Amino acid sequence: MRIQFKPAEIARSLFECREETSSVKTLGDANVCLRIYESPKNRLGDLQSSVTFDLTLDPGRQSPRAIFEETKTRNLTRVRVLGLSQHCETVKLRLLACVEDSVTPITLRLNFSLVGKPISSFGNLRPMLAMDAQRYYTASLPFEKNCGTDHVCQDDLGISFGFSGLKTLLVGSTLELNMRVMVWNDGEDSYGTTVTLFYPPGLSYRRVAGSK
Repeated sequence: MRIQFKPAEIARSLFECREETSSVKTLGDANVCLRIYESPKNRLGDLQSSVTFDLTLDPGRQSPRAIFEETKTRNLTRVRVLGLSQHCETVKLRLLACVEDSVTPITLRLNFSLVGKPISSFGNLRPMLAMDAQRYYTASLPFEKNCGTDHVCQDDLGISFGFSGLKTLLVGSTLELNMRVMVWNDGEDSYGTTVTLFYPPGLSYRRVAGSK
């Protein structure tokens, strides 16, 4: 089995969202290849089988970031009758607008099943998959990183925070303490960036709200 993407990564011009838009953009092609071969123990001629390809984009995610052009969904199923040879299927992909996660690659998973056609010259025996045959395959399509010509990301992060003008916390009278945190990056893209805040036992966490 083999899955190849063309192009091999998602260009920044496709996923960088300067303003809210509902357009879906052409992402490219995925070429899915499967080779069926006979066990060296058997010599039964040109065997025929009905093969079902089940393709899923971003499996495990609640919402996919890409869809198949053919179905307009994350799932695509094709059924083909194949002999002992290599067979390839090309599917077209579309990228949904303004994806939030452009760090984790988009995943394409292939599951397939095989039902052999009866062989009349051998008492209608049917070919079947070997017990240890691989039945699924996963490939990843990465997003282009903004790391300059050297392809090494050098970020320049800064952080500031304040308590919305509050200078003194009066225990018992101040019911809510709001803290505003600002993080910025004056360098190239920063990946896996985290901010960790610690607060004393006398306070309890309520919620966090993001803004741009």
